[in-house]
Amino acid sequence: MRKVKYTQQNFHEKLSTIIEEFPRLDGIHPFYSDLHVLYNKDHYKLTLGQINSARNLIGRIAKDYVKLL
Repeated sequence: MRKVKYTQQNFHEKLSTIIEEFPRLDGIHPFYSDLHVLYNKDHYKLTLGQINSARNLIGRIAKDYVKLL
């Protein structure tokens, strides 16, 4: 059970770091926000949302697996 909790916590920390370290769309310089070549805002938001969903799913799976153990 400790290994499951440790793994879940490790994934949670890594995914949280990814989400927190990506620059916010509001904080991006207007020059870069006009360039759609570098990134697409919708794709950017969707990707960060999927990372957040994955983080929550890993937490739920770990919780269920600990119950089974």
